[in-house]
Amino acid sequence: MSKKGISQLFDVSNKVILITGGAGAIGSSIAKGFAKLGAKLIFTDFNLPEAQNIAHKMKIPATQIIVEHLDVRDQTQVQNVVKKSISHFNRIDILFNNAGINPRIKAVDIKKEIWEEVININLSGMFFMAQEVAKQTMIPNLDGKIINTSSLQGMKGAKGAAAYASSKGGIITLTKVLANEWGKFNINVNSIAPSNLDTPMTARVYSEKGSKEKASKKTPLQRLGIPDDLIGTVLYLSSPASNYVTGQTIIIDGGKSVS
Repeated sequence: MSKKGISQLFDVSNKVILITGGAGAIGSSIAKGFAKLGAKLIFTDFNLPEAQNIAHKMKIPATQIIVEHLDVRDQTQVQNVVKKSISHFNRIDILFNNAGINPRIKAVDIKKEIWEEVININLSGMFFMAQEVAKQTMIPNLDGKIINTSSLQGMKGAKGAAAYASSKGGIITLTKVLANEWGKFNINVNSIAPSNLDTPMTARVYSEKGSKEKASKKTPLQRLGIPDDLIGTVLYLSSPASNYVTGQTIIIDGGKSVS
């Protein structure tokens, strides 16, 4: 393969990526990274004002981005956002399925409404988002990349994370099912499993004095991760470099899972 061919393996310029949970630390980091690489963005979040604020700060051309309110629990909203995105950009090449919540509650204390909210946002919302994007654009176009945000907790569990870990474990299995069903349409479906990240969502995990330092020392790379540490992996799974990769979950945790 030529040098030009190698460089094109990771080319996402002019690709259209729909990001859910865009106003969160991970979603906004991925959006900023892909915008710098020349991708076109459908930037969505439940918190529209915050999504608009982040989009404004990115200072990218208006022709390169649309910002939409999206509650992934609402199938009508999901259908309409996908339809509007296709109307605006003609297609969706990449779905970064990232919306999620993580309430830390002991298993014995979880109320039914909290359990259902977590599952509806983290797992059901992710499925119906992928389903709608696949139906409206990826299957007809015989092309697409879907990256679902899971978590290391979806593999090993954690105290206080019964609902969250269950939803994230479901995402890993869902990723495999969709990869099996949609491979014949040239759609790659993979997931990422971050852990050990220093974000607002994990702030309460590291709230005790010295907890970040303690966690860092237990990690082979001797530090906590930041959202920007995910950009390279998501880029790989979104680009031609991963054309023969599907149904996989890539752990991004600084080595925590092997320590």
